[in-house]
Amino acid sequence: PKGRKSSMKDPPSSSTAKSTRKNEPTNTSAANINNNESNDSDDGIYVDKPVLRGQFHKWGAVIYPPILGLPLYLRALESNDQERNTRAVLLFSFAIEIIFIASGVLHTCRWKTQKWYQRSRKLDFMAIFFGIACFNSSMGRLLMGKHDDDTRDVSLE
Repeated sequence: PKGRKSSMKDPPSSSTAKSTRKNEPTNTSAANINNNESNDSDDGIYVDKPVLRGQFHKWGAVIYPPILGLPLYLRALESNDQERNTRAVLLFSFAIEIIFIASGVLHTCRWKTQKWYQRSRKLDFMAIFFGIACFNSSMGRLLMGKHDDDTRDVSLE
């Protein structure tokens, strides 16, 4: 129709349409994403990655446990509610480590195939969401305090 803007959902033109034959190359970039071996090169497929971010996360995963994780753990051991605080610190530290490791691997490795690069991205996303859940769980555990069942008197007299 006249005046209609093109959108991403429009079907591809006949010159770039995906072939119905198996293993026949096409001109679309989407076809290259799905083809696992189409973008092989010496530099890998992900050459314009944020290298500095990858280095920060890689070294953060190495430096966090002795510099920040261990002092937090030792402080939790000295607290009044040692068991609750220790578990919360371990959960918090695990969340930081899993995010740093997944992101460090994604942004520092040279991915030779699209398949492994996409798997690494999914692992990074899963680590982020899992890390957020662990952060919230550990903070909730610390902030909500200890709840004893013996302190509640529900009798209505």
